[in-house]
Amino acid sequence: MDVFLATSAHLDLQSLFEIARRQHAGVSFATVYRTMKLLEEAGIAHARRFGDAKGTVFEVAVGRSHHDHLICERCGRIVEFVNPEVERLQDEIAAAHGFTMNRHRHELYGVCANCRSPNARKS
Repeated sequence: MDVFLATSAHLDLQSLFEIARRQHAGVSFATVYRTMKLLEEAGIAHARRFGDAKGTVFEVAVGRSHHDHLICERCGRIVEFVNPEVERLQDEIAAAHGFTMNRHRHELYGVCANCRSPNARKS
């Protein structure tokens, strides 16, 4: 749990296990899996699926404000962003359709600048 809470990255279970294993040699993959399920159920972790590239990744949910995501479809890079104008427009659109918005997920998919560079490998 301490390894997960100390990160700001979006980690899949295997990556989290590898990091945890370096700090706690006796930890098992099953322990990491069960811990993440418990943290998700408790609202401490959010499980996210950003396309198929990374499978399910987890991000810390507590102590963080709302944010949206840009996801590179080539390398899997995830960029968090906050934009008050986007939030305002979402509220306006919901209201125009008679909705009271409780929550949302905003995910934008594309190709990052690194993957678009002439030297980037094509996949």
